[in-house]
Amino acid sequence: MVGYRYLIFALILLLSACAQIGTISGGPQDTHAPKPIAKKIDPPNGSTRFMVKQVEIPFDEFFRLNNPNINIRIVPSHTTIQSRVKGKSLFLSWEDDLEPNTTYAIYLNNAVKDITESNDSIIQYVFSTGDKLDTLSYSLYVTDAWSAKPVSSCLVGLFDQETDELRSFTETDKSGFAKLNYLKEGNYRLVAFMDENGDLEQQDHEAIAFQATDQLEITTSVADSFPLRLFTPRLEPAIRTSVFIPPGYFLIGATRPIEDEMLSINGDKIDSAHYVRLAEDSLQVFFDVGELSSVEFVLNSKNVQDTASFRFSASDRESSITLRPFIGSGFTSPWDSVSYFCNDFIKAIDTSLIEIVNSEDSSFIRNYSIDNSYNSFTLSFENRKELKSLKVLFKKGAITTTNGSSKLLNTSLTFQSEKKYGSLNVQLGFYKDPIILMLNRNGKAVQTLPLQAGTESINLEGLTPGDYSFSVVRDANNNGRWDVGDYETLTQPELVDHYSSSTTVRANWEVDVSLIPINEE
Repeated sequence: MVGYRYLIFALILLLSACAQIGTISGGPQDTHAPKPIAKKIDPPNGSTRFMVKQVEIPFDEFFRLNNPNINIRIVPSHTTIQSRVKGKSLFLSWEDDLEPNTTYAIYLNNAVKDITESNDSIIQYVFSTGDKLDTLSYSLYVTDAWSAKPVSSCLVGLFDQETDELRSFTETDKSGFAKLNYLKEGNYRLVAFMDENGDLEQQDHEAIAFQATDQLEITTSVADSFPLRLFTPRLEPAIRTSVFIPPGYFLIGATRPIEDEMLSINGDKIDSAHYVRLAEDSLQVFFDVGELSSVEFVLNSKNVQDTASFRFSASDRESSITLRPFIGSGFTSPWDSVSYFCNDFIKAIDTSLIEIVNSEDSSFIRNYSIDNSYNSFTLSFENRKELKSLKVLFKKGAITTTNGSSKLLNTSLTFQSEKKYGSLNVQLGFYKDPIILMLNRNGKAVQTLPLQAGTESINLEGLTPGDYSFSVVRDANNNGRWDVGDYETLTQPELVDHYSSSTTVRANWEVDVSLIPINEE
């Protein structure tokens, strides 16, 4: 990965930059990007009353240009820069007359690279056609909207409020810091985005951050203490996931919640009895493909209208019916259901082909019930608290589905005692509005709980001993999910509080936790 660094020309001081180590060569490795020789730049950086139409920038080593027509820009963009290399010098020229009394900056945006090592740099050359340079600056930080971690290599652009012309740009460093220099008083639009194609324009799919207001008035140099929060915009309404699990199970996921839906396959409407919602944006659909070689799935809903196509092989149509427990380890807590999943729509369950044996005394368990729905079913035991270990045998044909019947399956269940688990009593009095409480372990959410406004506390039971942390989404619109922002409406992403300090859960122990953001304590 090429490392990006800044070489920012000051009026009388030139800062040198170190780049990351490149590929190994036969000799000593060049770990530095080509550096301009400040005292030999002609005209000097920071010149005023600038009248010429060419700049010579000598470097300390031979170099090559990388896409100069794209990566060499003048701001404001009142002309087009031509470039050529002679020896160790870069010559920049233009034909158009520049505006009077205007500060210009020429950016070499990763345009200058080593001949062999591919180290590169960002260079800014500044001059004024008037008597003085604009001297105001604006510095800021960019952080990730979800994690609050610094975002590096993010382009920050300042645009004229009236003309929408780019007036200045820079990139964030590893700490998420960026500074825009040589600014004049005025009203601007400030936006940060991951400029994936290097065109200095934010595309719909590129992550973006912006201020709450679309107008930034600059009258003096400013160091903004409130970071811009970068997020990836929501994708256009569409089917984002389409998976077929033979012989008759489809998984459909969308980029928006699926509401008031109507589904059809090859023009035939699918009855609601043959699909089930996994989440607000995804469905499980069951369909007998028979001898079909392909189908077209159509989703018409309030938020999404799209199609997905599937093709089937002979092996897909001949796939066997599989059955597996939801909890693969076999260790079941008192709060877990004893459930099994099938890869097809369940039509019938023959309990005479199911044997459940108590492992302690080899007695048969007969006081149980089965509740099945779509492609899953749950076993419930009347005396569950008295059970410790079971062997569950599904004989061949125990489960009948649309496309066949199940094979032999032998499983074991071990019921853990409540004393092996701990609990957390979480105090949430600080939060007066709706929130989403997330309990995390090893960097992953193990529980996600939407909570209504005014929830003072909640008890989380059945937790495996270990270290946990919390995240709280401030669910402003009370829809039970974290919402990113919208640049068109200047809507910011919902705030997320991350509690980095871990809380240790111990077996047979309840721990009290109070969640109050550090900056609110």
